[in-house]
Amino acid sequence: MIHNIDPVFISLGPLSIRYYGLIYMAGFIFGYFFLKKAAQKKNIPQLDKKGLDDFIFLSVFFIVGGSRLFEVLFYEPSYYFSNPLKIFAIWEGGLSFHGGLAGSIALALYFSKKRGIPFFKLTDLLAMPAAFALFLGRIANFLNGELFGIPVENQINPPWYAVKFVRSDSAQLYRVPTQILESLKNLIIFITLFLIWKYVKNLRRTVLSWLFALMYAVFRFVIEFFKVDYTDQILGLSTGQLLCIPMFIAAFIGLFLAYKNNPPIID
Repeated sequence: MIHNIDPVFISLGPLSIRYYGLIYMAGFIFGYFFLKKAAQKKNIPQLDKKGLDDFIFLSVFFIVGGSRLFEVLFYEPSYYFSNPLKIFAIWEGGLSFHGGLAGSIALALYFSKKRGIPFFKLTDLLAMPAAFALFLGRIANFLNGELFGIPVENQINPPWYAVKFVRSDSAQLYRVPTQILESLKNLIIFITLFLIWKYVKNLRRTVLSWLFALMYAVFRFVIEFFKVDYTDQILGLSTGQLLCIPMFIAAFIGLFLAYKNNPPIID
């Protein structure tokens, strides 16, 4: 495939509406309606309409803010500190998953305390729409022509999956479309969590939260080997892989304790 997609959906004078923003907006909308249905099914009165409105409104600031903060601090600090105004140009891309995760955790801690919802009861519900929103987000990365993978070996007769990102890649090489791999990874996580949530009886609280973290860390760690990493590597690992290691350890311990201590089931 020759990727020559214009990231701008429509231009209205000086205002440009990009696919990137529209897709992220779709992720928040999906999260709203999913949480609404889930809260009704699980009888969580604290997540009424006003509660959901407040949560989604705050999530834009916590998640997007955390994503951008990690991108600036851990991925391309020299670029952003040299171009400080670019820090606010989120429509150009550059949102870190791990920063978004940190923002989500901070929001869940604040909201669960404010509304009186057990923290893991809330995060277990959030894990599913989060995975689906990430599925959409990586499609946005693909349309934006960013975060592409390493060049394929055969540039003369490239494999069927190879993509040339002509708008973004100065080298003009066929590459592995790692954005699509990431998108499929997130879709698999969403389907897995949803089926467990829907059909597994006596499901222990925290399991969905930790399983999301475990699956994401493992898949992301592997896919990172096929990415073009724009940051310095440490011990041969990218920044994304290094951030996945503590995520995996915490998730593994969390799942172990969930079954060893036999906490209350999701009610």
